[in-house]
Amino acid sequence: MTEQCNRCRFWLEDMTDRDPNDPDFGFGRCRLRPPVVSETYVAALMPRLAYGRQEDPDMDTTSLVTASLYPATFSADWCGCFKPMAQPTSVIQQQLARWFDAYRELHALDDGASEEDQAPFWAIIDDAAERIMANPSGSLGDVAAKLRVNLIHTVSTQRDHDIVAGRIDDDRLSDAADLNERGIFAAIVELERGL
Repeated sequence: MTEQCNRCRFWLEDMTDRDPNDPDFGFGRCRLRPPVVSETYVAALMPRLAYGRQEDPDMDTTSLVTASLYPATFSADWCGCFKPMAQPTSVIQQQLARWFDAYRELHALDDGASEEDQAPFWAIIDDAAERIMANPSGSLGDVAAKLRVNLIHTVSTQRDHDIVAGRIDDDRLSDAADLNERGIFAAIVELERGL
């Protein structure tokens, strides 16, 4: 395995600068160490005192958070502190990774791709979904995976389908989605974040 940022467990990719056709092209932030306060930002955000006032200016917490930064890196950079991403441990998590990858590959196809071109990806998606549902849940992550796979068959719009499949990075379904669907998806996202 090549030791580079986008394969490190401490790297958080910026999804807005991502190239869907090249997994090794993108930008993100290294989370190995806590954020560092940028003096440039502090100078810009520090409240200015009126002329002649003799008190220490104090920055509010929101301004300090805004002035705190993690190092920005290119996906193919490296620093020497590489730690590989944790590999899926359960059969369900392995199948979920396979399911997500197939959806991403499907999304990367041209808009005019034929059903024949799409068929191999749909076969992987269906197979992975069956395996996810057939295996007993061993953890909360497994339960979240089963909920996500079940939910995708109930959402009503294509955008919501893409969100649940991980093709669009979003934390919530559109307002067009049924209220129950939105609640279920919010619970899945919270469950996955808490793991």
